[in-house]
Amino acid sequence: QELSNTAWAFATAQHPEPVLFQAIGSQVVLKAPQFKAQEISNTLWAFAKLDVPNSDEVFASLADAAIRLAYNNPSAYNPQNVSNALWAFAKAGRSHPQLYAALGPVGARIARNFSMQALANVCGSVLETTRRRWRGGGRDLSEAAKPSRDALAAETRPGGRGTALDAIDARVRRRRRRESLRLYNTG
Repeated sequence: QELSNTAWAFATAQHPEPVLFQAIGSQVVLKAPQFKAQEISNTLWAFAKLDVPNSDEVFASLADAAIRLAYNNPSAYNPQNVSNALWAFAKAGRSHPQLYAALGPVGARIARNFSMQALANVCGSVLETTRRRWRGGGRDLSEAAKPSRDALAAETRPGGRGTALDAIDARVRRRRRRESLRLYNTG
């Protein structure tokens, strides 16, 4: 936790310290399998936020830890953990289909608890990694995004037939209705 908290604090302050992040990175590579979901996502967020150079091993070891945790204990994740981890990979320009495949169903199960910012981060990260993967491939982006949408499909509608994008759309509509009612009642 100390490694994650230190990295997060320096990134929040936008204070890159190359020697410190090199030391944190070497310890993260060793200890990543023991990290909890928040430690994984905070560390990924910090390394992506500061665009820490030479952090391939850090991202790879944290992705492995995140995948293992998603399959072994999916309830360990909350919306912010999922959102931050996926955002970090997109921000760092890294593609990791196995991470999306592991976190997609986790995110879909808890989609109704996502904040608007977390939803935006997830959508943005899926679109960004899909765009990078398919750039120049001559394929339509909607076709390219289908595997990501399918990975996020789950219990967003009764019977589990919806996709996370359907859940996002429904959630946005509900929030707009609540906001309209609030404005109507106070106006």
